[in-house]
Amino acid sequence: MLFGQNSQVQRNLLSKVKFASYDCLLSAVHVNNNHWNLLFVHAAEKKVYLIDPFKNAPEMEASEKAADKFKEYLNMRRQHQHSDWANINWEGGVLKHPCQQDGNSCGVVVAMMAKEIIHYFPEIPEFSFSTTRAHMIKGRRLLAFDLLQGSVFQNDSWCVMCASKKTPISACKVEWIQCDTCDRWYHADCIGLSTKDVKKAAGEVEWKCLVCK
Repeated sequence: MLFGQNSQVQRNLLSKVKFASYDCLLSAVHVNNNHWNLLFVHAAEKKVYLIDPFKNAPEMEASEKAADKFKEYLNMRRQHQHSDWANINWEGGVLKHPCQQDGNSCGVVVAMMAKEIIHYFPEIPEFSFSTTRAHMIKGRRLLAFDLLQGSVFQNDSWCVMCASKKTPISACKVEWIQCDTCDRWYHADCIGLSTKDVKKAAGEVEWKCLVCK
């Protein structure tokens, strides 16, 4: 929608989606195959925000360009009898937000901003989280836990890593290990544990998976 060629965008017009049934649009945007931004379209405010976790990024310019591309996209949909949102005069906007302090936490910052936007919508949030290294490590773990909690599989009989009862590695005996913190089960092979490692873990007071460590 924002960076694709017209021929690519034409193939992704979401013809079955009625935008008028929604109050906002929220999406992670992959930029240059190495960075994440957050696209936030607020229908009531008639605003398009392209939020960049990098410090001092030209966000107003980027948001205005995103608004123009979004209008082009909606006009393409109009040609296919989908006129919802096409008559709105979309404008770019800027939100005050935390910035990443390293070169690899853009995805975490984007996910945390999206979470707060959803929580406070339709109000515009005042982002309150920190982006220090320690907070980003904690943020990754919390996001991973949220994803695992929302996963649709049987916790007591499926491996968290491969989402299957059977190990993808051919073996006569399938060894399992359970995290004492989150109670989820893993195939030993899926997390690189040998039979010796499993026996050692069984003798420990507590074994934690990578997510809970």
